[in-house]
Amino acid sequence: WKTKVRRAVAQALNEEYASRSPSGGYLAKDRASLDLYCAYSSSGGEETVVKSSTRDLATFLRRRSTIVFECPVPPSLRRAALNDGLHVRIAPHKNLEGAHPSLPLLVQRAVKWPDNGPKIGACAWVKGGAYHDRDGNILGLPAARVAEWLAHLRVLGVGHVLITDNSDGVFAKALSGQSARETSPLKVAYDGFSSITVVPWPSLEDDRDQCDPGRVEASIIKESNATCTTQSLFGRPAQYAAQNTCHRRLVAAGAQWVTHNDVDEFLVPPPSLNAEQYLMELLTPFGERRLPPRALALPCVFFAPCRMDNHGMPVGQSDKMLLSEGTCAGKAQLHRQKLIAHASVTHLWVHYAFAAKQGVGDVVYLLPEKQLMLAHLRLGYSFDSALASRAVDNFGEITQTEEKRFVELYDERLSAGGETCVAAKKKTEEFWKALTPAQRKARAAESILERTKRNRRETGLGISDCDLLGEDMFGWCWCVDDAPARLALRTRAELVARWDVSSLRREVDA
Repeated sequence: WKTKVRRAVAQALNEEYASRSPSGGYLAKDRASLDLYCAYSSSGGEETVVKSSTRDLATFLRRRSTIVFECPVPPSLRRAALNDGLHVRIAPHKNLEGAHPSLPLLVQRAVKWPDNGPKIGACAWVKGGAYHDRDGNILGLPAARVAEWLAHLRVLGVGHVLITDNSDGVFAKALSGQSARETSPLKVAYDGFSSITVVPWPSLEDDRDQCDPGRVEASIIKESNATCTTQSLFGRPAQYAAQNTCHRRLVAAGAQWVTHNDVDEFLVPPPSLNAEQYLMELLTPFGERRLPPRALALPCVFFAPCRMDNHGMPVGQSDKMLLSEGTCAGKAQLHRQKLIAHASVTHLWVHYAFAAKQGVGDVVYLLPEKQLMLAHLRLGYSFDSALASRAVDNFGEITQTEEKRFVELYDERLSAGGETCVAAKKKTEEFWKALTPAQRKARAAESILERTKRNRRETGLGISDCDLLGEDMFGWCWCVDDAPARLALRTRAELVARWDVSSLRREVDA
């Protein structure tokens, strides 16, 4: 499906190039000359048109990352920008034909960072209220969920958070001069974090200009056989653009590291370590290296409540904090790495730091049991059956054989008093040590895709069992692990101390 979607997006882009160039957009020089123009104006003044920089266009075409256009603000208008009095229209042509409506320019304000460690920022793209997830399910994001996420970041030592908020109506109200922070349904969550920037972000309903995203979207859906993975140009692609925007803003404000994870994804230190200001402690030695890593990558580990009375409750259906529901660990997905990106990174795409300035090293992959783990508490995820616990992987239907195998392998492990991740990891290590040096080398050289194919071929199943297959890198497979629930205790104390808990939409009592 990834290849299908990429081809569909490429086809849609080719059509866009064709509509903008004399040759039909299929010559190399046309693809390399995509331009945008920024028309700046202050109150009562004439427009000043500036051509954008397209230096990173080759990076986009090669990596399918977000295109980043840079339009410098003319020196004569910078004072107006700092006074929130500058507007900009963006157009594909110098004569401003097809220009977007005028937008107020939002200048990133200076941030007062803590002086006791690295300057750490955090990014998130959120939509308060009802929204559609990648599978088409209608979900809700109460302010209490966002407040919990912000509180856990505060505990860990994050100094500033930037939210790109595309809640219904927020962008439209921002055009009329209203504050995105004040008009968002998530305001009560934002109010508890003392250092936060809220940037209004458009949704599909906000676009009524000549760009006609609906036409491009229809082309993508047609080419990809209506797969849900494309969502909307104002869905996943808008999230990727927001991620790059947020990263650049925080770096401009002085951040040395920026976390990139969703509001249902929590950074969880090992329970044996003190969570207080933990990110500062973790990042300091990495920042002191001669070549700091361009990013630290964390495997995405799905968590849910352990099975009780032969039933596993889905995440988010109790009145508890999300973190407190994290008592059993599911599969560690090696292909779903989330990032803590260094300030040198220039191009991000969800799980990858595609490009960075000189002077940094390769990505470092953190060990979840020793350094840091990303606990994904996705609404609706549970260990009630093989189908429920695998649904997040989009692998389709689960066979009766797989369901039977799931019960045989994991029911006891996921029930109260079942096997812990420590015990499961020991079995994995025993499996690994039993391999010959040649076998170890061969497995280490495998790509994630090759390993997945072999795992399924050896078992005849689509379920991963770390005991049988030796997933040696992490050893997190369907086992008891309450690290998120332990972090919930400290996070709740932060919530009660700094947030108006009575105003939040859901109970936060653990």
